[in-house]
Order: sequence, then C-alpha cells, then structure tokens
Amino acid sequence: MRDPRLAQIVAERLHHFDGHRYDLWSYVIMPNHVHVLFTLRDGESLPDTLQGWKGVSSRLIHKTGLSALSPFWQPDYFDRLIRSPEHFSTVKATFAKIPLKRG
Repeated sequence: MRDPRLAQIVAERLHHFDGHRYDLWSYVIMPNHVHVLFTLRDGESLPDTLQGWKGVSSRLIHKTGLSALSPFWQPDYFDRLIRSPEHFSTVKATFAKIPLKRG
C-alpha cells in the first residue's frame, strides 16, 4: 500500500461504518499491512467487520486496476485484546509514532 491511492481506498473503508458498527480510534496503513484500534458496537462481530473491510477494499482496488495481487489480503488476521485504559493509551501512542498514513 505504498501507492497513496491504495492507502486511500483502505482508509475510506475503515471510516465507512465508524460511529455505527464500531468506533475507530486510530489506524496506521503500512506498506504491506494495517494496524487498527477500534471498539466494536454491541451486536457486531470481529470476523464480519474485518471481512467487510478486506472484501470491499479488495474489490475496489482490483476494479481500479491498482493491484494484481489475488488475493489482495491474507485470509487471516491478528487481533489483540486491549485489557486496560493504560494498554489502550500505550497502543494509541505507539500508532502515533509510526510515520506513515494514519487516521
């Protein structure tokens, strides 16, 4: 996602249901992966949310011809439970230190 157009598509997908299905606190778009700090709303599931982000962004990226990678995303993901307000603050501060595309 070194191409800013790819990063823009991913960022738009992350923001799409912000405030409705989840609360998006922070994210960093790296050249080959994305870090996202968010809170799911009641009734929402992590696998469905991630599938939505990955599925729609992948279709848009392929539709625009910006990538020939197929699949664009790896099928799995790595999640981490935030266990305390201190852990939340540490993760958010860590994201802010990464000098790439962030929201």
